[in-house]
Amino acid sequence: MVWRILTILALGACVMAQGPRGNQNMGAPAPAVRSGAPLDMTNTVVIEGDVTSVSIAAGVQYPSVVVDGKVIRLAPVWYLLDHDFELAAGEHVKILAAMCACQESVYYAVEITKGDVTLVLRDSLGIPLWTKGLGGANGNENGAGNARTGTRAGNACLDLASVETVTGVVASVNAGLGIQQPSIVLNSSDGRVLSIRLAPERVLLEQDIELTAGMTLKVRLASSACLDGLVALELTTPDGVTIRLRDENGHPVWPR
Repeated sequence: MVWRILTILALGACVMAQGPRGNQNMGAPAPAVRSGAPLDMTNTVVIEGDVTSVSIAAGVQYPSVVVDGKVIRLAPVWYLLDHDFELAAGEHVKILAAMCACQESVYYAVEITKGDVTLVLRDSLGIPLWTKGLGGANGNENGAGNARTGTRAGNACLDLASVETVTGVVASVNAGLGIQQPSIVLNSSDGRVLSIRLAPERVLLEQDIELTAGMTLKVRLASSACLDGLVALELTTPDGVTIRLRDENGHPVWPR
């Protein structure tokens, strides 16, 4: 009997020495998922010129553009479109870029300017603004735990004199190709055929709005030099549902 008691006590001592199963520091922050500097922010360059091509890579890769013979990786397409920022071949851009501090020599855009609009993609450390803080247990750099909002500076290039409301029948609905917003072709009641940029698809679906050819739509729109065409400020469906997409200055009002 005595040896059994001694054995139990010895086993208990071993368990106590090893500590409880699982994470001993339940209140401690989780270890960083990723560490190290993603970009060499001490050696940034400005690349300016016309976009030769836009590439939407397959797999888990960022889209990229070629400017002045250099391939520059950008940001997720959804992030660009959420900030009402489109890119197409032939457009003139100025990009602040940094080299990747990794094995491959690749440029990554820190901020990109098109016309009067500048969109910041990464912070001063090279961390993407669309993340919740790479390697940070507390989320963003301020410890708030929320996704950081990208900075979009400049006007919306909207011609305020062109703002009007038109009603017509949707001739076609076109998904955005590359880094482009989806659009519709509207046969207006006054005989015009209008191609109108909308908003990211998820914005429309989050409002439970579907657009199909043949439906009647009322659109408040304006001409935008940044998007080189007409953009929708507001949509009203046949059943009276109205969705506001942009304010009177052309800035997006959808959550980002």
